[in-house]
Amino acid sequence: MVVFAAVAVAGVLLASPVPGNAAAGRWLVVYGLLLLVVLLTPVLLGPLGRLAGLPFRLVAPAAERLTRGSLIRDRSRTTLTVGVLTIGLAMIVALSTAAQSARESATSWLERVVPGDVVATSIRPVALDEPVAQTLAAVPGVARVSPIARFKVAHTRRRLEAAAVVGADLLADGRLDVVDGNLAEALPALDNGGTTILPRGTAERLGLHLGDSLQFAVGGGRTVALRVAAIVERTIPGQAGDAILVGWKDATEGFAVAGADAFAIRYAPGAAATAGPQLQAVARGQALEPTPLGQIAGAVDDALARVFVLFDALALIAVVVAGLGIVNTLTMNVLERVRELGVLRATGMTRRQIWRMIVVEAGVLGIVGAVLGCVTGLVVGRALTVLAAGPPVAPSVAIDWAALAATAAFGIIVAILAAVWPARLASRLEIVQALQYE
Repeated sequence: MVVFAAVAVAGVLLASPVPGNAAAGRWLVVYGLLLLVVLLTPVLLGPLGRLAGLPFRLVAPAAERLTRGSLIRDRSRTTLTVGVLTIGLAMIVALSTAAQSARESATSWLERVVPGDVVATSIRPVALDEPVAQTLAAVPGVARVSPIARFKVAHTRRRLEAAAVVGADLLADGRLDVVDGNLAEALPALDNGGTTILPRGTAERLGLHLGDSLQFAVGGGRTVALRVAAIVERTIPGQAGDAILVGWKDATEGFAVAGADAFAIRYAPGAAATAGPQLQAVARGQALEPTPLGQIAGAVDDALARVFVLFDALALIAVVVAGLGIVNTLTMNVLERVRELGVLRATGMTRRQIWRMIVVEAGVLGIVGAVLGCVTGLVVGRALTVLAAGPPVAPSVAIDWAALAATAAFGIIVAILAAVWPARLASRLEIVQALQYE
């Protein structure tokens, strides 16, 4: 308990360096769930042990009965062993669930904020008076071309991501999910200048509300003031999160944005197949690189997968550590039962049966840890999704039963492999020496 408390305090300090940051509260909820499962393990050990022993009862009934008695003999040691295995497997399942949710949320994020089916990026800022947008819009089957520019702004000594957009295009395309305000008024006001639209995360982090004014330093002692016209769930992705939205008038006149670095292109209904090849040729002729939105989402999915693989590797290390704990627990059980094992051998139990009994003991530990770990992992994974910054875009995530089964099998296999040395130690005991053991 002291270790858990110390880690909790350290986690709060690391997760919430800024006073009032809600990240520490979310972190403690997840941590509390894991702690609760560990504290409930002694209570659940008996009934789960009986259920876990059912598969072994069919092939080794005597070994299964002796195993359950051995496991509850030192309940605290068994609890620690199962608890470590549970947490390791729970983190694998939780991270898998969170990764799946993150990938679905990223795809939905792009679809809900980008007013186009294709994003054509430029290697240079394209000024609005250049005929690039008109050339793209002239392709048969193209319904709308919307210029976008991403840049940095300075607000109270903080650098924020910003994106210049055409509010009328976002309104006509039905983009953005409003949290506070009226998009029918906010998006046209964006084009008129003097206003901004904030993502929920930025508004909460800066403590801003609808109607508040933001002051941005633009150099030379000058500032640009923008009023919060609306707060939305998500906006155009920046390099490190959502960007605040400003109109092109403020972007060019106030922040000296030279031009668009991308164009969101929307096809007319049913025209994607015919207009796509011609649009690609025209875009490349304008030194633009057209990329379908689905392909961008796929690249984001791959990037997230690579990140979560690193976390999965850390969770696997925890499971390996749990395997070492199982070795320790089973070895101590053997050493504390030397005379008992000698009596069993003297009454006719063979070396193979002794070996099987220790393996069954490890199998029961593995099954109990796998059941607790998978159930806990699903709950923690859902908590990670719900308690993320802002409500999750993907409200529900389908359970990957194959991955869940693989995780459970991995935990059981690790537990059984951990029994090899203690089982060998127990089976090699000589009857006379075991009976004389003090």
